[in-house]
Amino acid sequence: MRSNFQPTAAQIDEIRQLIEVDGLQQRLVADRFQCGRWHIRGLCRTLGLKTQRTGPRSGAGHPDWKGGRCKDADGYILVYTPGHPHARKRGSSPPVYVAEHRLVMEKHLGRYLLPTEVVHHVNNVNDDNRVENLEVFQSNADHLRHELAGRCPKWTEEGKARIREGLQKWRDKAHQRKEDGVRKTLQS
Repeated sequence: MRSNFQPTAAQIDEIRQLIEVDGLQQRLVADRFQCGRWHIRGLCRTLGLKTQRTGPRSGAGHPDWKGGRCKDADGYILVYTPGHPHARKRGSSPPVYVAEHRLVMEKHLGRYLLPTEVVHHVNNVNDDNRVENLEVFQSNADHLRHELAGRCPKWTEEGKARIREGLQKWRDKAHQRKEDGVRKTLQS
């Protein structure tokens, strides 16, 4: 390890390339030039180089990186896809994960799926993302209509009562909005 590191102009250009373009960590650059990290840190500060953050890197640069694929609680495979317009959060991380079945269908269709579109697994296996096993529905209502066709729900009396209460609340609000509209019209 050199204690008195005086880089040449060519070495400075190489350090600039390694730090700013290649995104190498300062410790790796110091190891390459066989000098202390503080030399590289001081040089970066003097030259105004934009350096990498300290600590572990995100994505493929992280030591625990497993390829950007994981499963969520429902058994769907999520793929690390930063910059995707419909990416979702996983834990406290920024939104960078997209369900693999949606990515497969987007590639097949040649366009992004709308947020309202639902991708259905024909064989009901959430991690079987072959394109022949996937089907797109325009809305969740269409998907449910397909899924529940021919099935008779077994409602409990308590469940039926909650449905009736919800419908009554909806009717009351609709009636109130109608009355408010009539009042506003009469006042004008």
